[in-house]
Amino acid sequence: MLSSYLSQAILNRNFSGTAFTPASTIYVALFSSGSEITGTGYVRQEATAASFAAATVARPSVVNLTSELNFGGVSSDWVTSIDEVRIFDAATGGNLLYSTSASITLIAGNRCYIANTGTSLSLGTGTWVFETTYLAGL
Repeated sequence: MLSSYLSQAILNRNFSGTAFTPASTIYVALFSSGSEITGTGYVRQEATAASFAAATVARPSVVNLTSELNFGGVSSDWVTSIDEVRIFDAATGGNLLYSTSASITLIAGNRCYIANTGTSLSLGTGTWVFETTYLAGL
């Protein structure tokens, strides 16, 4: 879902001429029960414009992830499930840009990643579409 912050910035830019400079780098974060996860080795994953293909002209318009986002190995002090993925304009704190619900089980010792195959963001529906291996793997 497009955040209120980004919705307002887009509307102001397009209809009242208010300048808006989008972040050159965005950061993908994992959440559980409303809080960003914590634990050994966890950090938000950086994505740049090069991480996404150009938006499609289809309705709804979609951008596809072109490079994997690797959160590394799941440590035993991470939570065991993720219920939301959020995108921010900063490595910590920052403005929320997008969010979507998720249902992912994390297993200590497994690799946590968002695959670049089958992962897309649609503003028309406000949802991410993930392939089944979205945050899984070894």
